[in-house]
Amino acid sequence: MTRLECYLILNSLRLVGPVRVRKLREALGSVEAVFLKRWSAGGH
Repeated sequence: MTRLECYLILNSLRLVGPVRVRKLREALGSVEAVFLKRWSAGGH
């Protein structure tokens, strides 16, 4: 998944907008990490 695709998906979610995307990016290091974090956290 590309960075652009990650931005588009996150921005299209109902409760996630540009400000939350930016905060997630700052907290996790990249928008791609949002999806990686979700997958790695799902198994625990």
